[in-house]
Amino acid sequence: MRASLVLYAALCTLLAGCALRPSPEPAEKVWQGNISVRGVELVPEGSTLVIRPGTRVSFAFLDEDGDGWGDSGLRVNGRVLALGTRERPVVFEAEGSDTQPGRWGEIRIESAEGSVFRNCRFRGAQWALHAHFTPLRVEASSFSDNIGGVKFRGDPVEIYGNSFVGNGTAIRYWESSPEIISNIIRGNGTGIFCRRGSAETLVRGNNFIRNVDYNIKLGELQEADVDAKFNYWGGTRPEMIEEKIFDRKDAAYLGRVLYDPLEARPFPLEGAWDASPGRNPPGGSR
Repeated sequence: MRASLVLYAALCTLLAGCALRPSPEPAEKVWQGNISVRGVELVPEGSTLVIRPGTRVSFAFLDEDGDGWGDSGLRVNGRVLALGTRERPVVFEAEGSDTQPGRWGEIRIESAEGSVFRNCRFRGAQWALHAHFTPLRVEASSFSDNIGGVKFRGDPVEIYGNSFVGNGTAIRYWESSPEIISNIIRGNGTGIFCRRGSAETLVRGNNFIRNVDYNIKLGELQEADVDAKFNYWGGTRPEMIEEKIFDRKDAAYLGRVLYDPLEARPFPLEGAWDASPGRNPPGGSR
């Protein structure tokens, strides 16, 4: 009997210790060097993927649904911190030398914990970044030769100091109030497509240059205005600027793109604006 009581007391002590022990920290996975992804890599809920400066992530071409587009990519339910430097960016691209748009799928961030992409390079994707209901910050990065650059829904989203060149659509969103500040948006099919239900978009200090169809386009369910003051539009003539804007002047049920006052000369941006705390974007912030 005495032995049984001693054993029982020891068991109670052990269980009490387990109850008081703090929960383990979320798992952290680190990528560095050359990383090859075939298929869709999952970053599960509660985990963080840290991608170190100079890392090159290559996505193998894999067309599982037979539509001609690559499907390899990342699915993020946790968090990604891709923090390159100007000298050693993090690169996301198709495997091999093929730089055609759509050779890999997307980095899809779904109802996750928030992610940061800084000093990254995205090439050859269907949609390089695709986020739903996730805090997202993208800064000092470049998007080129993608079908789409950044697509998102929900808040908060900050897109600061990037370069979007030669994409089908640079930025597309709905039901969001993003800050899109100090970016180069050049030579895309459409620069910004505000699809629907976005109440307080802020577009400031950007250079819109030679986008083919539109600099800013509002979708059929976008009734609120878009604040796009203090941007450079490639010139100052209203008729030239409005030709590249699709809003209430084209369909009475849409909101307006408010572009005046505007900038007469391009901002001296390099696609890597210093978005560190304490820096104010051209034209102010929200």
